[in-house]
Amino acid sequence: MVRDAPMTSGCCSDVEIAGRFVAWNERSTVVVYDRVTRRTAYRARIGPAGIGVDLGFDLQADGKLGVAYRLVEVARAGPANVAWLSPASPRPHLLRLKAADTRIRIAGDQLAFERYVSPQTGTLVAVDLAGHVRPIARFISPVRSRGGIDFDGRRITWASDLVADTRTDCPPPGQGRPCVLRETGVTTIWLEDLASGKPRVVARLPFVDEMVHPSP
Repeated sequence: MVRDAPMTSGCCSDVEIAGRFVAWNERSTVVVYDRVTRRTAYRARIGPAGIGVDLGFDLQADGKLGVAYRLVEVARAGPANVAWLSPASPRPHLLRLKAADTRIRIAGDQLAFERYVSPQTGTLVAVDLAGHVRPIARFISPVRSRGGIDFDGRRITWASDLVADTRTDCPPPGQGRPCVLRETGVTTIWLEDLASGKPRVVARLPFVDEMVHPSP
């Protein structure tokens, strides 16, 4: 238990542990705590002062953080900024490229996330701290990313959907519920060893008539 780490209100939409470090957020500030010395290693404000952010982060065993964030005022959609921080340099080092959302992993001094290309297109990438990009997988309709990703610095795993059919499901008159979009297709779970650069299929899981969102 982290007994003596000072905390404020607004904690914690996410917590992480790696090596001797524990990280959590207090609203838009991320705190990295050294559980061996029982002291805060560093804390960093993410995004502009006074403005809330939609924030995702991940922690490496040496205390480095990978973060992806976007302004709450804009919306919880669209591209996110990507940055890294470390105990030796505890300020956000922004990368030039954007993420499709706030899912991010850090391992082996590399950041893994879905790179934003367009509202309909993204690319799963591994990026080193200098900004050198290694593409892993591309998502473009009818293929899209699904759920989280995980990464250990050598291997990466993710899931994608291949949508085979869509239909609009509307209720009988008088029921009052909105029309919804339903999809049928296959979810594939992938694993790639970065040394080989060849993804392999771990599992294929069909989905049938799955509700996506209210239809306009």
